[in-house]
Amino acid sequence: MTNTIQKVLPWALASAFLFEGIAASVFHHARMLPPKAVISQSELTEATDPLPTTESPYFLQPKERREDDRALSPCVEAGCPRNLVSGDISTRTFQGLSYHGDLMLAIHHQAMNVWSKDASTGKDLAMMQLHDYAEDDEESVGIYTVTNGTFVQDKTVALSCPNIDMVIPNSGPYFYEARIHYTEFELSTNHAECSCIIGETRGRCPRTVGFTIPTDGHDEDKNCSAVSMPTATGTHSFVTEEALASLSSCTDALQVISDVKVNFTFPSGTATTLKYYRLDLFKEEEFVCSATADCSDIVLVLDGQELTCVRGSAATGTCQDLVQDFPVPAFAISVTTSDVSSITSASGSKFCGYCSDMLDSLFPVIFVRASTGLQLSNILSLYVLEETISSLDAKLVDVSLIEGAEGSAVSGCVETGGESSRDDKLSWFVEQNKVLPAGHVTDRWCVVQTGSCSLTAKYKLCVASGAKGVLLMDPPDSTATDTVGYIYIADGEDLGSMIPVVYSQYNAAFWTALTKNSTSDFSGVWHQPDDAGITVINQTNSQVTLTNGKTWSPATGTVSGNVVTLTEPSAAAGMTATLTWEVAGAKLTFSDGVTMVRRAMEISAGPHVGRKPKSGWGEPTTGGLRAYNTDTNTWKHHDSVFGGVNWVEHSNAREVLFACTATSDIVALDTSNPGSTLNELGRVSGHNACKRTSGYRDYHFVDVHLGSKYFTVLLDDDSGNLLQFYDTTDLADWKKIAEVNATWESSMGGIGQVVASADGSRLLLTWHCSLLYCSSGTRTTSQGVRAGERLYIMNMTKLLESATPAVMAVVALPMSRGSIVRDVACNDNNLCMVTLTYDGAVIVDINPGINRYQIISTISASTMEIDQANTLLSSYPYLRMNIGAHKVYAGVAASNNFFVERWRMTSPCTSTIGSCMRYDAMWTTQINYTRPTEHDEGTQTDSSSATLAFFRMSYSEVLAALSVTDAAGLAAVASIGLQDAMQISADRLNITSAGPIKNGVVPDASQGAQIEFTVLTSASGVTPLRLVEEMRQQVMTTSSAYHTGALSAVSGNSYLVSEVSTGDDDDDDDDDGNFERLEVLGWTERWSGLTCSAEPRKAVGGLGAWAGGVWVLDLSLKRVGRRDSWQDIEPEVRPWLHCLR
Repeated sequence: MTNTIQKVLPWALASAFLFEGIAASVFHHARMLPPKAVISQSELTEATDPLPTTESPYFLQPKERREDDRALSPCVEAGCPRNLVSGDISTRTFQGLSYHGDLMLAIHHQAMNVWSKDASTGKDLAMMQLHDYAEDDEESVGIYTVTNGTFVQDKTVALSCPNIDMVIPNSGPYFYEARIHYTEFELSTNHAECSCIIGETRGRCPRTVGFTIPTDGHDEDKNCSAVSMPTATGTHSFVTEEALASLSSCTDALQVISDVKVNFTFPSGTATTLKYYRLDLFKEEEFVCSATADCSDIVLVLDGQELTCVRGSAATGTCQDLVQDFPVPAFAISVTTSDVSSITSASGSKFCGYCSDMLDSLFPVIFVRASTGLQLSNILSLYVLEETISSLDAKLVDVSLIEGAEGSAVSGCVETGGESSRDDKLSWFVEQNKVLPAGHVTDRWCVVQTGSCSLTAKYKLCVASGAKGVLLMDPPDSTATDTVGYIYIADGEDLGSMIPVVYSQYNAAFWTALTKNSTSDFSGVWHQPDDAGITVINQTNSQVTLTNGKTWSPATGTVSGNVVTLTEPSAAAGMTATLTWEVAGAKLTFSDGVTMVRRAMEISAGPHVGRKPKSGWGEPTTGGLRAYNTDTNTWKHHDSVFGGVNWVEHSNAREVLFACTATSDIVALDTSNPGSTLNELGRVSGHNACKRTSGYRDYHFVDVHLGSKYFTVLLDDDSGNLLQFYDTTDLADWKKIAEVNATWESSMGGIGQVVASADGSRLLLTWHCSLLYCSSGTRTTSQGVRAGERLYIMNMTKLLESATPAVMAVVALPMSRGSIVRDVACNDNNLCMVTLTYDGAVIVDINPGINRYQIISTISASTMEIDQANTLLSSYPYLRMNIGAHKVYAGVAASNNFFVERWRMTSPCTSTIGSCMRYDAMWTTQINYTRPTEHDEGTQTDSSSATLAFFRMSYSEVLAALSVTDAAGLAAVASIGLQDAMQISADRLNITSAGPIKNGVVPDASQGAQIEFTVLTSASGVTPLRLVEEMRQQVMTTSSAYHTGALSAVSGNSYLVSEVSTGDDDDDDDDDGNFERLEVLGWTERWSGLTCSAEPRKAVGGLGAWAGGVWVLDLSLKRVGRRDSWQDIEPEVRPWLHCLR
């Protein structure tokens, strides 16, 4: 599989698979279906084919084309331009490195990092995983010295395969590579060669599709021989030396067809040696049991194509090179035994082993339920085929035989009348008699050329016409190297009525041999249907030679039109043979009445049709971990630590590597001396966080050092975005401390990067669910900020108290539709760069102080030369997540540097989207920032007031829940809770009143409680307005410091009312450009509807649980009340409201 899969849009193939009844992920065990990987300009309406489900948190389906509904600004929700105190800040952004041609940054299982090279001169060492998209994929690690932000290459280190999992720690001198574990289904959509891990993959790996062009006979060209069973002691061979030599040297499709079945037993006192050839290792092995060894409870079972070691419970011997109960593809070479009775259950008499041509550029085929867009588990595509379809005739379709056919005869297109490929149903072809004539493709491989109509229509035509398998092949002018085939299954159809299918890039040798359809082309192998007679005809221009004929062979003749007239020998002189084409294929009729048909090309595919890995991609492997020492330029292979991995990452806090293995174990390895050993420090078995996830979420765990302890966070975004916090000071004894369901932006998935600050005290969490598919979360679009466009910051120091980390701040990010928060990295100065793909990047200050949790600088798209003018991105905003600022890393020796991976799309894109993508540049942002210690003139604000109300509980119930008895007690608890949430001291908070909710101006004890408070100004602290805004964010966010603090018993039924002046608004006619608004932020229950009332400065709406009345928002009095009647309102659900009057 060359060039396949690697250079595709990351969300295209590196994606999740949700099957009916089975979920298995490649990127994310999620609710996403990969869109069409190859999108031409003429197919833009199909750009999102197949449709994702409405639950998909990762893929943005464009519902309409429109301009961005708001302009970008440094801060949107928090009003931070007014609150930001600049201090001394400057930035410089420039391109530090670029690639050209086929060499680009790797995007699949990519790895990067930065090490300090020389702290005294500020030189860093940057390492990046690279991918060469030339004819044969190759991967390497580029190592660069970075001086003043500019990259100069030191060296390049070749990796063992072009699709592996890399991990580069945050300090040297080692980096690591591991083989990725794939299920059989996943092998169909990735570089299978790199994941053919011994003991993990069944059948042959890598697999291929073999084809045989007829030459001079049937079995003669397949090294077929009769097999006999041993009848005496000594050595007995099952295959000839010639056949073994031919198979050992095969580099194309290696095929073995055998009916030999034998059980090899090892009675006590018997000396037996079985030599066999491993088709997964491409080498000879032997199982030896001496006369003195005890192998009596071991049986080697040869079942035609596979050899299995079965070991009884009492067995003392081992399976040696075999894995117990794991069948491996193999055939027996010979057995030497002192007791022939040890060979039992022997049957079979034929062995064929041959090396055929192969289709080496194969594309994935995915079955999709048309009505839901969900992928279907199947046993019909290449790596999930359970049985080999061996040496079956291939026939090229000819739809000119069907009335109503379209396009070329080989296109397989019949007008179905459906609006899209989802409407093509198998039953339609049968009911409308739109099938190929009997005998055309019946019981054969049905070969059809792609183009002109959907793959679904072509496939179902072959199925309805009685084929046994379908081969889809691109036309010769196709340049696609990264496409995917989708077959849609309509409701009412089941996969049990479907047949195997493979999809290949154009293969000239295959296509030329298959398309011998000229009535003047007599060459080929012909046989008489009624016997085994073979005639081989070779044609040169108008002269033919016939061999292997009957009494008159050999013979020569001359071709005229579709008739050949024999001239030699004399016995056949004057005899003619006429070539005609019938439904079943070419037919040759001799003048003496003898008829022959041309032998068809044969195709084989399935678990026992495989080939050797490509040259340079390494031998078959047991997996494990390879460690590279950048000082000595040497590799060390630790092949016994595990097999394949789902992910592997290194701690940023200690010399420990964490690997998620194929058995769903998270293993911790000691990397203090990886050039010698990698000792296991501990493991967690069967953890839900042990799985592959979205290709944009590179991090699966966070490891921090706080005080004298180490803490590890595992991410499980299949269980409500679950963050699980463990004390892992002793990695042999993981102690769970807490867990948080981060459902703020999406209820089940969509969580993005989760990283720690440099000191480990803060956890930063982003989202990759972009707009539409974050809307199931508890936070939805508000105040111009769409769901998925916020950065969450949690307090990790709570773990030292064995408490749950709480959300301390929510930072709104300046983004446009289709972008995602791609990555975040923090330096040792507590400055964090957040990359926003299409929209550039921002820098957030997370340090305590005046600018706490604020965006202090915006790196615009134009600064990074991100082409926002590309019309394709305007029409299809979801493509925006695939360009611009992506991975980001902080400098070490030069800690004021941030290094950003920049993607772009060539414009105009005249080919496929995948081929237009360029992952070819690293940009540097240098930031010089001196934090302000006091407010600039004019930036400090007056005190800010707000009201915190608790509803759906009576006043007495609120007091009881907080274990207080009166308003004074309520005020005291509220003061503690608000101080902790806003991280301020008592001298900055004034509780002005506490008591029952006021209905109008009269307290109503039956309706709950309210607390009115004022945040006071401070010359060196965060502004009061900013603190109230932070408080407002916390009220809306579960697991925040507010919801986990002193008021947690009643916080779920609360909302905050505050008056906020946010600056200019286009709808305001006031000369000063300001307006007032009142914001009501619900949490447990969202507003069922709000609208501005006819009365000035008021709004009305219904709150779901309070059906008996309606809340009134009175901006004049700044209170919330109820009234008995209300007007009809739109049913749109919004947790906020502003009314301009």
